[in-house]
Amino acid sequence: MDKKVLIKFVLIVLCFLFTGCTNKQNYNYKNNKPVIGIVTKSTDSEYWMSLVSGMNMAADELGMKTVFFSPESESEKEVQDRLAESLLVNKIDVLAVSPIDSYSEPDYINQAKKMTIPVISFDTCFEGTKIPYIGIDNKLVGYELGKELAKQMEHKGQAGIIAGDLRQSGHRQRVDGFMRYMKTEKNIEVAFIESGYANLQMSEKKVRKMKKNYPMVKGIFATSAVTALGIAQEIDGTKVKIVTVDEQKDVLDAIEQNKIAAVANQSGYRIGYETVQYIHQMLEGKELETKVLLSVQIITKDNLLNYMSNSREEYLQ
Repeated sequence: MDKKVLIKFVLIVLCFLFTGCTNKQNYNYKNNKPVIGIVTKSTDSEYWMSLVSGMNMAADELGMKTVFFSPESESEKEVQDRLAESLLVNKIDVLAVSPIDSYSEPDYINQAKKMTIPVISFDTCFEGTKIPYIGIDNKLVGYELGKELAKQMEHKGQAGIIAGDLRQSGHRQRVDGFMRYMKTEKNIEVAFIESGYANLQMSEKKVRKMKKNYPMVKGIFATSAVTALGIAQEIDGTKVKIVTVDEQKDVLDAIEQNKIAAVANQSGYRIGYETVQYIHQMLEGKELETKVLLSVQIITKDNLLNYMSNSREEYLQ
């Protein structure tokens, strides 16, 4: 064997043995299947359960394996960071995260880079990075829900915002889009913004206080469906209109019962499914966009029946 060829062969072998150099698209972890380590924000809502279902469906179809970790609530950033770090130790092929804090770069991202493990974000993006994102255009959703709420309020009166944790870019962007639209409405005043309710219901005490402080409010934008459902329950029987985000059965039922006026049909199932498809294509070496923005429809009582009989099937098959 030629001396130069021999040296090159030895260097390649050493690379594989000591530095973990691999061709990631051909790397097999267990049962000859690429493994995706997935960290969601929580598992305490229909939305997240639907997202996990979409990921598992796509993984089964594409011959991949999923490993899920989740903190108990969307407020536990440190727990989420530790869960991501623990997945990296288990030699996964790809790390997929829906970050609780979009505006800091956790240590596990640098750790993943050193281990040549790609990082993908879904549902919520990491701001200021080139990490790929699969989800909806949250600013556009906020804008469109602002337009719908203004229509429901007959373009006059006071509106309020009950937002999720603004450390999450999705909630912040929804608020930004909503406020951008409301600037076009001369006769609507945004009376308050309450934040910190990412998939959490406001307490009965908080809702009573809100009603007392803002008795003239005619519309509320809740950036999370779970929050919207809690508010709808507490103000049932009033004429206050509520719009929100996240397609799930209990929200659609609330629209049918006139308890919620509109929802942007962000589908957890579709986001989960599309995320795993993206990862599969990435491992095959395909060139992909760093942002995959999924279409969103505003569902009201006027188009609910048509949506339930037609459009919704596209997301749940």
